[in-house]
Amino acid sequence: MSAIEAFLREIDLAWRIPASAKIRLRIIGSTALMLQADYLRGTKDSDVLETDALSKDTQDSLLEIAGPDTVVHRRHNLYLDIVRSGLPFLPQVPLCHVLSDLNSSLQHFEIEVLDIVDVVVSKLKRFSDERRGEVCV
Repeated sequence: MSAIEAFLREIDLAWRIPASAKIRLRIIGSTALMLQADYLRGTKDSDVLETDALSKDTQDSLLEIAGPDTVVHRRHNLYLDIVRSGLPFLPQVPLCHVLSDLNSSLQHFEIEVLDIVDVVVSKLKRFSDERRGEVCV
């Protein structure tokens, strides 16, 4: 089990709000890459895209459990961040993949990850002059 999967499982175990169906969390950014490929990179947050499926109460509860400066954050050195839907540079209909293996172990959430190509393209928009020196050629 990866560190990110352990983080997501702990959030699921801590969830106390009943729902009629699993809540879909759309993971974007580097954590989406790490959940799909043999790719490791230091990151401080796991970005969840704000969608119509995430009410304000749900978002607030997620951040109370695993937002910055929570017990879950300190235990995993990773926190959850909700990203407004208009911020990332995404196609009109982003391609996402459901993680069936991980989801089968979760009771309250269904994890969906942004396609690798869409993650990379979304990062290009933020590829500023100051970050270009970080790239290895």
